[in-house]
Order: sequence, then C-alpha cells, then structure tokens
Amino acid sequence: MILLLAFSLFAILSLNVLLWRWLKVSACKTQKFPPGPPRWPILGNLLQLGPLPHRDMARLCDKYGSLVYLRLGNVDAITTNDPDTIREILFRQDDVFSSRPKTLAAVHLAYGCGDVALAPMGPHWKRMRRICMEHLLTTKRLESFTAQRAET
Repeated sequence: MILLLAFSLFAILSLNVLLWRWLKVSACKTQKFPPGPPRWPILGNLLQLGPLPHRDMARLCDKYGSLVYLRLGNVDAITTNDPDTIREILFRQDDVFSSRPKTLAAVHLAYGCGDVALAPMGPHWKRMRRICMEHLLTTKRLESFTAQRAET
C-alpha cells in the first residue's frame, strides 16, 4: 500500500514537472531570441564554455552572428562582440540594461532592496547614489581613511 502511494505521488510530481517544463518551453518559443548553439536540457550551454569563457563566447559570436542567445543553467544570456551593439547597450540604452534583479536574498538582506548596492534602477537609487557621492565618497572623507586602508 505504501509503495503504491509513493509511486502515485512520484508519478503526479513527475507529470507536474513535465507539464510545467512543456508550458515554459512553449511560452519561450513564441518569443524571438537571437540564434545560438543547441542546449542541453538542464545545464543549457554551460558545457560549451571552457576555462576562458570570454574566448568561447567570442567564438560563438563569430559562428552565430553579432548577437548570440545562451542558456547558462536556468539563466538566459545574450552575448555580443560587435562594438556598435555594445555601444548601443552601454550608452544609449543603459537605463534599460543597468537595473538589478530583485532577488529573494536582496529583499531580505538589503531591507527590501532599499540600499544603494542592490536597489533597482530608478529615482530611489539615483537619490541614494547622490547621497553617497556627496557625503561618503568625497575626497576629504576618503583621505581620512588612508591609515585604516594602509593597515590592510
């Protein structure tokens, strides 16, 4: 009886996981991603990156085009080696790409993502950055800590 119950529980959980993965994959197929190498089911493209991942990513950009979609574990990533695309991302679209993800650790450890290090990009982060630059990171304040920095 216990064996039958354990088997049925395992079957239900497996079905739920497969259904969830199928729905997630079908939802991803409706989105248009840049081309990229084929992926393994759980690891994604992690096995294709060696000890020098920046060279491997540059090689993938040479093979698949200026934008390459990679799946690194369960994280989606897009890489490029085109200077014009990098300029577009870093200078013209920086407010779109510079925000930080709101993770569970950031919420619990950083007062609901309220500190300057883990706050998402927005008016609150800009105020916190201005306060840090005006009061904490001035030349006079940094010079006052030279003795402590020299000890370490």
